[in-house]
Amino acid sequence: MRRSHPAFRSLLRAGVSLGACMFAVDVRAQVVVPDVHVEAGAAAASSEAAAAAAPASSRRPDVLPSRRVGAATAYDANGEGVGFGVSNGGANVLRAVGDLPSVDAPAIDPYAAANLPGGAKGFRVRGQLSQHGDSLSTVDGVPLAGVNPGVGAMFLIPNEDISRTTLYQGPVPPSVISYFTSAGVVDSQIAWPRDRMGGEVSQSFGSYHFLRTFARVDSGLLFDNTTKFFLSGAWSDADKWRGSGKAPDGKGDFAAGIETRPIEALDVKAFVAHTQMDQNTYAGLTYAQASNLDRYRFYDFTATPVAGNLVNWSGYNRQTFDVWSAFADIAWKIDADTVLTLKPYYFHEDGYYLDGMSNGMVRQWLIDHDYYGGIAELKTRAWATDLTLGYWGGVGELPGPPTAWKMYAPNPSGGLTFKSWGLLAQQTTPHIYNSLYVSADRRFDALRVQGGLRYMWDTLPGINAMNTAGVGDVSYSAALSAASVNGVNSVTSYTIGTALPYLALSYDVDRDLTARLSLGVTYTGPGYDLWPAYQQNAAALNAKGLNLNKLWHGLKPETDDLVDVGFDWKFAAPLGMGTFSPTLFYARNHHQNVSYDNGLTATGVPYSQSIGESRTLGGQALVRLEPGDALSFFAAVGYQNVAFVENLPYLPGASASVIAATKVNGQLVPDAPLWIATLGAEARWNGFTLSPILHIVSDRYGDAAHKQPLDGYATADLRLAYRRPVDFGEIEASVTVTNLFDASYIGQISSGFYQATSASGIYYPGAPRAVVGKLAWRY
Repeated sequence: MRRSHPAFRSLLRAGVSLGACMFAVDVRAQVVVPDVHVEAGAAAASSEAAAAAAPASSRRPDVLPSRRVGAATAYDANGEGVGFGVSNGGANVLRAVGDLPSVDAPAIDPYAAANLPGGAKGFRVRGQLSQHGDSLSTVDGVPLAGVNPGVGAMFLIPNEDISRTTLYQGPVPPSVISYFTSAGVVDSQIAWPRDRMGGEVSQSFGSYHFLRTFARVDSGLLFDNTTKFFLSGAWSDADKWRGSGKAPDGKGDFAAGIETRPIEALDVKAFVAHTQMDQNTYAGLTYAQASNLDRYRFYDFTATPVAGNLVNWSGYNRQTFDVWSAFADIAWKIDADTVLTLKPYYFHEDGYYLDGMSNGMVRQWLIDHDYYGGIAELKTRAWATDLTLGYWGGVGELPGPPTAWKMYAPNPSGGLTFKSWGLLAQQTTPHIYNSLYVSADRRFDALRVQGGLRYMWDTLPGINAMNTAGVGDVSYSAALSAASVNGVNSVTSYTIGTALPYLALSYDVDRDLTARLSLGVTYTGPGYDLWPAYQQNAAALNAKGLNLNKLWHGLKPETDDLVDVGFDWKFAAPLGMGTFSPTLFYARNHHQNVSYDNGLTATGVPYSQSIGESRTLGGQALVRLEPGDALSFFAAVGYQNVAFVENLPYLPGASASVIAATKVNGQLVPDAPLWIATLGAEARWNGFTLSPILHIVSDRYGDAAHKQPLDGYATADLRLAYRRPVDFGEIEASVTVTNLFDASYIGQISSGFYQATSASGIYYPGAPRAVVGKLAWRY
């Protein structure tokens, strides 16, 4: 490993010193600290009802995250504390929790508005990669979009329409429903209509010609105080910070929510959101380029087509998506202890990626699919125990994996000439999810016991590969009609069943100290990218006797056996009140997706195999310190050591290079830094709020062989805001500077659990310094 730069080591030492000072508190003091969220129950309902009734101007801004009370390892970031870049850019659910412990979510642009094509969105928790698109996030507990190479629901909902975002780590409770849970679950809670009429209008402007306009209106209670609704809209636009083009390019958002209570026992909520998202794609760097950022930091696709390398033009590397979603939350209170909740949902996405390919062609990846389903949940209380029984059923259409690639030849004038269908396929059965779950929660004086089981059935789709000879530049449906089925390269549906048990204990040592322990199993779907990898190399793999359908049915789900142990401590010290929540964790990770060549072919064709075995060992802590009403501090620190525990298998006769690439036992997995820390503060005086944040990431590797080391980095952000009541509401003015010292570093790495080589560009420079001003009026 290369040594870190002196500047980074100095920042790291400063951060550790500050964290140590914050940890050095009087262990004998016992006080109750405000601003701690509860996990469920009447207190949570009361808090949310009070927030709904209060005008927007009465809520104190807070950029400091907090740990959610309960045995599960979960954290909250409220609507104004989801990260400066996200707040300025408007929406990005995965970057919203980037300041929480053990989270690595680097943005590749200043506004967290850029999307990386395909399933890797650059989000890791405890070193575990969130795979298959935005497959770990939910909205009010509803899993809107799963295995999705498009933008999914990442940019769907404006940040101002989110009241709070919760991140679950480690063992996940059975009732927290998501497609996959190995990298945790990110749940965004809607800021539902408020009881009082109100609204908000804001205008943001900043570096790289960034503009964003947002408006929201709340109706207040109507129709004998039974119904209320809100409407919101936003428009965003910005130039890319490197290269040419825009990201986003005139992004338009719309959202609406309604809540009605026609009778006391029935509460109905409904939400709809739409976004039109166009942008030019950022180019990735090779390792050689990433190792020379003085020269290549601003490297990107060209502004005009260049002879000899036409595919490197920004116009041939672009994306456009139209996304909308709707869901309802219907709660029927059967009696004082029993509530039945129904949550139907629907999600639609239509668009495409244009990508310049290494073979000199331009690929158009067509994406047009629906996701739909629902959750039914019954909660009751019996024998002094809170009981939950639920079911989730969901259907997802392809792509994810891909079904339609058109290949075009570029020309110097910026046009495209159709050449062939690079991939054409049709699902014979959709991707289906079924999940039953049950849980129990009971207190025995100071001991709280939570346990349950979720069983997941993941029915992989059946897919027909199509012969494309003679099929022209027609629509996807017309192409299917003109093509014939290639049975050799097709797959049939099959179902994976996975049990996800959960047990959590918390014990109140006294009113200010709670010990907690949780155990469980989490899940991620198998290597769906076996499908496109095989289609691209079908001739070579078939010639070696491989059978795609057999491999498809041999895929195994990735599972993780986890244990978390920690405590939550509320304290008073010479510096003020605070909370200290450390957690130690261990995980054994099974059947992880590894795409590599096991020596089958002389051409070195990699394909997905469910054979990766690793373990995760680490610890994390969240500290909040409140010296007084005018000052707050927090520190989120995480150490995660994720390493292979077995070598990869290889076939007899494999080459020396293949054998060498399989020797990974004891090696850290790619793109998993050992240390991540975020230190922040908030100072308030006479309407002014000053919020500095320091984010530190240690060294890491871009490959499994550890031949591509990357230095750690540190970035600093600063926000100054001023709020003032006026005759009708409140005005706010703010200036935010992200990456204050313009640190040059590699942020996101587009790598999987295993990365042998990186001839293509997988390294993305982190966002540079950017300044944003914002004016807002709330009433």
